[in-house]
Amino acid sequence: MADFVDVRHVKQYMPRLPTLDRDFKMLFRFEEQNVQWLADRFLGTNEETRGGALSSFHRMKICLRYLSDPGYQKGIGQELGVSQATVSRTVNTVVDSIIAHANEWIKFPTTNREIVEAKQLWQRKYKFPTAIGVIDCTHVEILKPKLHGDEYINRKGKSTLNVQATCDAKEMFTSVDVSWPGSVHDSRIWRNSQVCLQLRTKANAVLLGDDGYGIEPCLMTPYRNPTSPAEVKYNKLFKKERVIIERCFGQLKRRFPILQYVCRVKLENVPKIIVTCVVLHNIAKTFGDPDFEPAEEIPEDEENHDNNRDDNNRDELALRQQGQEIRNNLSILRKCNNNHNTPSVNNCQRNTKLFLILTAQMKSYKFQHVTKRSRNTSQPLTSAWRISSQVKGHLYLFLYHANSECYRKQDIRTFEFEKNNFDV
Repeated sequence: MADFVDVRHVKQYMPRLPTLDRDFKMLFRFEEQNVQWLADRFLGTNEETRGGALSSFHRMKICLRYLSDPGYQKGIGQELGVSQATVSRTVNTVVDSIIAHANEWIKFPTTNREIVEAKQLWQRKYKFPTAIGVIDCTHVEILKPKLHGDEYINRKGKSTLNVQATCDAKEMFTSVDVSWPGSVHDSRIWRNSQVCLQLRTKANAVLLGDDGYGIEPCLMTPYRNPTSPAEVKYNKLFKKERVIIERCFGQLKRRFPILQYVCRVKLENVPKIIVTCVVLHNIAKTFGDPDFEPAEEIPEDEENHDNNRDDNNRDELALRQQGQEIRNNLSILRKCNNNHNTPSVNNCQRNTKLFLILTAQMKSYKFQHVTKRSRNTSQPLTSAWRISSQVKGHLYLFLYHANSECYRKQDIRTFEFEKNNFDV
């Protein structure tokens, strides 16, 4: 009878070697105590090990190891003592758990209070008036899809997703859009994004973008060919602060090299991987976990920032003209503050409030520099708009009225300014 009884084979488990302390950060991209926090926060406490079960800590290590290694799942399984199928299932489970909490870690300011806090945060660290963040796109290489694969070929001939993201002054991502193929231009992604729709309804809040975008009241871009000293100084400040988004992309891809090389997963799973890496990046910034970056950051090339955007779109023409006027006023603001080399809170508040007046009543007044010729002579009068303090501490705005062709004085009593003269 013994010949007909099935004998159960003994399970053979792969050895799970411990990780040396000096190698933990390099292998799993976080400090060990932070990995334990991630496991408890997203996977819950689970110390079950019977039958070769994986604890929450070990599952989080498998996912982080996969995101930090551009290799294959089988090699990661051999390293951590599990099979390739276990690595695949574990990564999918952990990624879904993190995605479920993505809205808690990726937040774009939408309410008036959040926008004010974002501007105050920016002014404490930088100088650009009314800025709440920076916007740009980066490419993540993927396997070429079999269906409509040509749509994913970017300007470099690689299959990618074009990912749009915004970041704040703390170098944390505030929004991410992972729904566009690599052949789509940055400006098109911006026009169709939720961030654009929300920000167009808000006044006196701008994002900083490169010259690949069309200028708008809510999106500032640099001058392509600056001609005046004010425009040159504007570009210098603009490029110095806009590079923050490039630094964030570099930190993200160095912490998670799966985004820097080819992301070898199904196309429908690539956006989940990207959003998971963004969430983990913000968590690392919150915990102060050291970044993986060289001493000097090298921005991405700007080959995509060409003249391919649709400048003839009539729907965008009015927004572009208003944005150009605001940019001209901001460049003049830099001229007003040349003597203030050391940034201060009062100076930043003054710049912000001055910007509010310059952008008010855009339809009725003409803010750029104008000259008025006398009726009896062709000699132009050297006069333009200016702001000066008057009696009782009130400020008056002298504006050139486009309809009546004369200057009118407007009392601005809704803002409190320092009693300084600002003559341009």
